[in-house]
Amino acid sequence: MGHRVPQRNPAAGPFRRAAKAPKPPAMPCPIPIDATPRRARRGALLLVAAIAGLAGCADSPAADGPAVLRPGSPDALARLLPAAAGGLRRGAESPLESGGREVSYATAGRTAAAVVELLPAAAAPGGHAQFVAQSADGGGPHRRLREVGTSFREGPLQCAQLEGSYGRHQPVRSLVCSGDAGAATRVRLRVSMPRRDPPAADARAFAREIAAALR
Repeated sequence: MGHRVPQRNPAAGPFRRAAKAPKPPAMPCPIPIDATPRRARRGALLLVAAIAGLAGCADSPAADGPAVLRPGSPDALARLLPAAAGGLRRGAESPLESGGREVSYATAGRTAAAVVELLPAAAAPGGHAQFVAQSADGGGPHRRLREVGTSFREGPLQCAQLEGSYGRHQPVRSLVCSGDAGAATRVRLRVSMPRRDPPAADARAFAREIAAALR
């Protein structure tokens, strides 16, 4: 009995075709920026801006500095006072019997004058209200001043505006401010000038610049 030769499928052809390799999955195309929703783009930009702003804040100190005066002795703080402030130039510095220091300021011709007192806290009892009352009542019987408006702050200093007259015919305006430089020293200042427009000096700028120098 002879061997049977297997029959080949004629449709398959003389060779068998290899199976095709599967195609790699298509990579997703990036979405163009213009195709993203407008609200999403705006949110992303705001987030980036916020992060940049926080980084800037962390690297730079506050422009106005701390809201308190620098602790120090009267002698040390007197050395920090500027040569000029608010249109007034620094003058003489004098020791006080209390152990404090007094520094005077004035405009040319002394049309406006100011004084900065740096006192040991024990030598300046009472708070801001007592200092305002002393400034209004002191100076002799011909000096009549009263507080106008409400107290306000110039940085770490509490201030009040006084108006009145020296003698009979000289209307004046004064600014008085006070604050503590730590627990041991009290800072007090007074600026006085004729009550007229324009003023001879900028009293509030003087207080701000003195406070800034003592921070």
